[in-house]
Amino acid sequence: MNFFKRKKVLYYLLFLLLVIDLGYSFWQHQAKSLDGDMAWNALPAADVKTVLDNPLGFKAIAQDTNYVNPNRFFCHWFNQQYILKAPLFFQNWFSPIDSVYISMGLARTITQLFLLVLLGMFINKSYKFWKFNGLLAMFIVAGFFQTNGFNKQIGMIDESSTYVFFYATSFVFLLIYLFPFVHQVFFKKSSSIPFIVKIFWPFLALVVSLSGPLNTGVALIFILLVIVHQFRKLYRKNPQFISKPWMIFKKLPVAIYFYLLPLGVFSLYSLYLGKYNSLTIESELPLLELYGKMIEGVIPIFFSNEGFFILFLIILVNYFLIKRGRYKSTILLTINWLLIFCLLYVLLLPFGGYRDYRPYLIRNDTLLPVIYSLVFMVGSSSLFLLLNMKAKKGVYIMFVLGFVFFFTKLDNEGFNNNECEKRALIHASKTNQKVMELNTDCAPIGWELFRFPEESTLQSKLMKHWNITEKEVLFWNKDSKE
Repeated sequence: MNFFKRKKVLYYLLFLLLVIDLGYSFWQHQAKSLDGDMAWNALPAADVKTVLDNPLGFKAIAQDTNYVNPNRFFCHWFNQQYILKAPLFFQNWFSPIDSVYISMGLARTITQLFLLVLLGMFINKSYKFWKFNGLLAMFIVAGFFQTNGFNKQIGMIDESSTYVFFYATSFVFLLIYLFPFVHQVFFKKSSSIPFIVKIFWPFLALVVSLSGPLNTGVALIFILLVIVHQFRKLYRKNPQFISKPWMIFKKLPVAIYFYLLPLGVFSLYSLYLGKYNSLTIESELPLLELYGKMIEGVIPIFFSNEGFFILFLIILVNYFLIKRGRYKSTILLTINWLLIFCLLYVLLLPFGGYRDYRPYLIRNDTLLPVIYSLVFMVGSSSLFLLLNMKAKKGVYIMFVLGFVFFFTKLDNEGFNNNECEKRALIHASKTNQKVMELNTDCAPIGWELFRFPEESTLQSKLMKHWNITEKEVLFWNKDSKE
C-alpha cells in the first residue's frame, strides 16, 4: 500500500474515531441531572428578569442600581431560549421527559464539537479543520474532554447545562471572534479582513463582552499581551523605538485596530458594568482574603488527581523534544506566551469576586482558559512533532497514542447518573396531587433537596411548560427537614 493510500485510510479512521468519541460523549451528556439554575434563569425568576429586560445594562448605570449579572445578558438569553424551546421541539419524536435530557445533552455535545473544531483550527493554523492535519489535531486533544473521569479537575464541558452556557459556550464565541485575527496576524495566512467579518464582527465583539464571566478578563489580558508582543518586535528591530513608545500605535497592523479595539472597548464597558452585579456585592470579601482562599484551593484542583500533572508532563516532554531537535519553529515561543497568559489570568482571578458555592475561587469552570491553553499546548506541540520528527518517530507515535488512550479510557461511562431524577419526574407526571412527597435521594431540577414544597415553585412551573405535568406540581423531600 503506497503512502497516499495509507494516508487516506488513516484519514477515514481518524474521522470515524472522532465521530464515535462524540457520540459516546453525547450519551454521557444526556445522562446528566438537570441543574438548579435552569428554572431560575428560564422562567425567569424576578432577579433574572431585570438583566433580560436590559440587554446593554444601561439601567444599572442610569439608575445607579444593582441587579444580577448586568453584564451577561447574552448568556442569560441564549440559555433561556434553549431551555424553553429545545425540549418542546424534540417532543415531536420523544417523550417530554426524554426530550429534556436529549436537548440538554445535545447542547453540551454541540458546545464540545465547536470547541474541538476550534482547537483543531488553532492547532493546525488553518480554517480547514476537515483536512488530514486538522483531524489529526482534533484526535490528539479529543480525549481531554472529560465528561466524567477528570471532569472536576480539567473538565471543559460542565456537568450543569446552565454552567455550560455561561462558561464553555460563551468562550466559543470568544474563540470564533479571535481566530480570524490570529490567523491573519500570527499565522500570517491572510493579509486582508474577510468581508463577512467586516459586517458581523463588531456586533460579535459586543456579544462576546456581554456573555460569560470569563470573556472580559481573557480578552483584556490577550489584548495586553498582543500589545506587549508588538512592542517587543518593534524594539528588537529598532532599539531607539523605546524613546518614543507611543509610536507603537502607528506601527500596529490594521487588524489589531479592527479586531481588538472594539473588543477592548466593550470588555472595559462590561468590566465597569460588573461593579453593579448584586451577586458579587452580596458576597464581597477583602482582596487579601480572596488570595488566601485561592491558595487554599491549589491542592484540591491541581493535586486531587493526576489530570493536570499529566497535562504538564506531556507539555514538558514535547518542549524538551522540540528544543533538543532545534527545529525552526515559533512553537516554543507560543508556549512561553501562553504560560505567561495563564499566570496573569490566575493572579487576576480574585478580582472577579467571591461566590460561596466556589469557596476556593479556582475550580475547573473558572480555570477554563488555562485548561484550553494547556490542551492547545499539548495539541500544537504533539502535532508539530508528529509532522516533523524523524528519529524515533515510531516511539513518539506510541507516546501520543498512549496518552490519548489513557484519557479516553479514564472518562468512564456514567450513563445512569440521572436515573433517580428521572424516576421523580415520572412520578410527578403521573400524580394527581398538587403537592407530592419525594424520597431523599435527589431533587429534580435542583441543587439540593427541597425542605418545603414552596421551594419547588419555579421547578413545578418549568415541568408544566415542558408538558411533563398537566398542572403545576410542588414537591419536597420527606427527610430533608431532619
